[in-house]
This record gives sequence, C-alpha cells and structure tokens, in this order.
Amino acid sequence: MKRTLIVPIVLCLAVIGAGCGKNKQDNASRQKPPKPVQAGTVTTGTVKRTLTAPGSVVPVRDVWISAEVSGRVITKHVTEGRRVYVEPNVEADTQTTNRIATIDPADYTRLVNQATAALKSAQAGLEQFTATQKRLADEIERKRPLHEQKIISDKVWDDLVTRKAETDAQVALYKARVEEAKAALEIASGNLAKTSVRSPLADALVAEVAFDEGQYVTVGQPLARVVNLDRMWLDVEVGESRLADVRPGLDVTFSVPAYPGDQFAGTINSISPAGDPASRSFLVRVAVENADHRLKGGMFAVATIPVNNRQGVTVVPKSAVKQEGKFRYIFLIEKNKVLKRPVTLGLESGDSIEVIEGVQPGAAIVTVGVEELADGDTVKVLEPDTLPAGPEPTS
Repeated sequence: MKRTLIVPIVLCLAVIGAGCGKNKQDNASRQKPPKPVQAGTVTTGTVKRTLTAPGSVVPVRDVWISAEVSGRVITKHVTEGRRVYVEPNVEADTQTTNRIATIDPADYTRLVNQATAALKSAQAGLEQFTATQKRLADEIERKRPLHEQKIISDKVWDDLVTRKAETDAQVALYKARVEEAKAALEIASGNLAKTSVRSPLADALVAEVAFDEGQYVTVGQPLARVVNLDRMWLDVEVGESRLADVRPGLDVTFSVPAYPGDQFAGTINSISPAGDPASRSFLVRVAVENADHRLKGGMFAVATIPVNNRQGVTVVPKSAVKQEGKFRYIFLIEKNKVLKRPVTLGLESGDSIEVIEGVQPGAAIVTVGVEELADGDTVKVLEPDTLPAGPEPTS
C-alpha cells in the first residue's frame, strides 16, 4: 500500500519540477536585453527610376578649317590653345584676331589687277558704243520723215539703219563683256581674300594645327581645327531595350572623372532615328551649357537619365527592409516591441524604396538593425552615432 502511494507522489514532484524549470526559462527569455536599433517614420515622397549610361562630351561647334586656295603659307598666326575671335565694329577684311594663316597673295593680286583692267576696258567699249547707239537712234528719228517724203534715198536710209543695228550688237556684246569681267573680278577678289585664312566661328579655341609656315598647301587641305566650348553635346549610347524610356526634353545629370563629386546637367535634344546594327544601341544627344568651359571635348561621362517618376507614394529607407529568401519584411515598433510585417516593394530611388503594400505613412519602424531582429523582440531606440558596429563584411 505504501509503495503504490510513493510512485504518484514522485511523478507529481517531477511534473512540478518540470513546470518550475519552464517558468525559469520563460523568465530568462523575458529578461533578454533589448536589441539596439535606430527608428524612423514611414513617409510619402517621390521615387525615380533612372537609366545610367556612358557617354562622351563633344563641342556643338567643332570645325576643321581647310585651304580654299593653293599657295605657300607665308605667315602662321596660331598655335594650339590660342583663342581666335571677331572684334566688334571692325571690318571683316581687316580683322586680325581671327586669322589662322596667310597664303602668299602675289599671284592672286595679279589676277585681281588683270580682272580690274579687263572690266575697265569692257566698260570703256560699252560707253563708246552706247554713245554711238544714241547718236544713230537720234539721227534715224530725225531723218525718218525725210525718207518717207523721198528726200533721202533708200540706200542712205538702209545704210543708216544697218549701222544702227551693228551698233546695237556691239552694245549687247560689251554689256556681256562687262558682266563677265565683273564676275571674273569678283572671283579673283574672293580668291585674294581667301589667302587670309580665318576662323569661321566668332569665338573659338584652336584645338589642332596641321600646317607650318613656308609649307605649300592645296585647295581642301585641312589646316586647323577650332572649337567653341560655350555649348556642348553629351552623346550617350542607349540600348534598344531602353529606348522607349527616353525622349527629348528629359533632364539629364552626369559626372566626369576630371571633377570627382561634381554633377553637370543637360537636356535631351535628339534621339538618332537609326541605331548601330552591331550593338543595337541608339545615339541620344544631350544639350549642355558650358559657360565656364570646364567641360572639354572628348571627356568621358556617366549619365543618369530619370525615366520614371512616381510622386506621393509610401517610402521607407532601404535599410529598413529585411530580406528572407524571396520575401521582404519591415519591423513596426509598438511599445518597445517589434512586429514583423511582410511588404510589397516598388521602385528604388537613392536610399529610399517605395512600399506598395504592408505599411502606411506615419508608422514607426526600425530603420537600422533589422538583420538581427525577430518578430516580438524588445528593442531600444538609439541615436545613430550610438549604434553598435555591425559584423565585418565577408567577401
């Protein structure tokens, strides 16, 4: 009888002991120190999807100047880097600040002199025959009544009319000679002016010089390259799959290695209607103002093109999102505890990301420290500079 009572008693003590142990474990769990986190509030804002692409900076006005007449260069007026410009209120043919080279003008001066002499001769002949034409015309009108009255013979009348017709022909011939002489003089004068090779740009820098003083140059031979840096193109190659995202008028920002940390801006001016068949990319040309001339032709650039803006959407910092497999979560803060909430995310923009479903604006959330959290954890919100350092990244 006593042995049968002992066994239940032992079992009861064991159960009570186990219960006490579980209570101790629960108490230990409840007594875990709160996890340090940084907190923030869900807000509304604008998110932008961007397209990043490499590009090259080129001047809008970039011109190779070629010789328009042949001859020997007697003066070289420029070197690389020199500024050439047009002085205001100075006659074009007396400008000295936009000269590139002077080609020996001797032969062209002779041609101008010959053309001038030919024009003067033609004008003198025209003047002489015009005077004779007028005299004969007056004589015909004066003798017409006499011929009609048979006072002068038909032979005298016919000779007078014939002389007038021959004079008319000479007048027409010399008029043609005058026009030819004028055209020849214009050409000769133009060629003489072309012996002074000038920049076609009102203000430019000499980028390249391809001739030397004393060199004989021929028509069409490149002499110098001049560029104006006031306005530049940023030429960007955009792949066929992203072409629908860009359009003229979009604002573009870009950076160049020469100025680390600086951002430049421009606007899409045009999109090439024909792509490169090899790379399946299209040239997008961005207009850029460059009044300070910091940008130079040939600079490499990385362009950022905003292709999709969404305003008034729910956004959170990217650091507030914890990813577990294909699911992503945000931790809400309620009375120093966190509640794990699954979220559906949208566009990313800088350090922010759009939340389509899962949280509402105004909710308090954990923004830093989510990787170590689990649903129901107690947290302590710290200032940013008091957060403990995270684990070292692994490669």
